[in-house]
Amino acid sequence: MTRIQLTSDGHRAYLEAIEGAFGADIDYAMLNKIYGASPESAKGRYSPAECIGCRKERIEGNPNMAHVSTSYAERANLTTRMHNRRFTRLTKCVSKKFENHAHMVAIYAVWYNWVRIHKTLRVTPAMAAGLSETVMDWTDIVEAMVADAPAKKRGHYKKADDEISKLRHYPPQRRISDAVGRIDKRSNPRRRGAAPAPRSAKVTINRSLITPTPGPFLPGCRS
Repeated sequence: MTRIQLTSDGHRAYLEAIEGAFGADIDYAMLNKIYGASPESAKGRYSPAECIGCRKERIEGNPNMAHVSTSYAERANLTTRMHNRRFTRLTKCVSKKFENHAHMVAIYAVWYNWVRIHKTLRVTPAMAAGLSETVMDWTDIVEAMVADAPAKKRGHYKKADDEISKLRHYPPQRRISDAVGRIDKRSNPRRRGAAPAPRSAKVTINRSLITPTPGPFLPGCRS
């Protein structure tokens, strides 16, 4: 069985989080950085004071103290912040919704592991791990997403057929009045603060210009 070795900084919230996620099946160590006093010129900056030392502490399991380091995690955090403006500090480029933030993180993870060629690996991480044989692009990613998505069931059209059958039995004058009323509502939308139209208003139609002809949608019309 392969055990995981994990290193975190001295943030106390990690103790309960790692205990709840891994239990005792992990080699966990904590790296506490020791900072000196901040000079007067550095006060007010968004940066910690000078690091003057580190203290390694075993928390769970049997971690190899020679490999206790937070450099890899910090490098991953820096890469994420450099490629994703939503993680940049002291800016307005933040996610307004948690769902959008989760979607952006997923897109970045796919691009970083399946699309981007790393200089140290000379291939993508997916190819180095044996998960892919070629460098993928976004066309391949979208095709895989579409193929994995469940097929949607098409709805029935009974309601639409009933509406069409009812429309065929409308008298021509009623159909024209309804059409004119809809056009009048679209061309004259109510604006904020404007007085509403009186309810007694009627639509006037010049019937001398209407010459209905018999057809499939106008049954029983007289010329």
